[in-house]
Amino acid sequence: MKDFLIGVEALYIQVDPRERVAVPITTASGDPTGTFRSTGWEDMWEGRLRVQRDF
Repeated sequence: MKDFLIGVEALYIQVDPRERVAVPITTASGDPTGTFRSTGWEDMWEGRLRVQRDF
């Protein structure tokens, strides 16, 4: 179908510091809350599905 797009994105992040670090806590929309939490090792998967039709 012309002008119809489907996109899939995947992102894997792994934080492996040798010492503990402060990680900012954000809201669901990504805005910072001004608070931090301590972590030593963390990994995360993030995905996005985009369906777009141009008129």
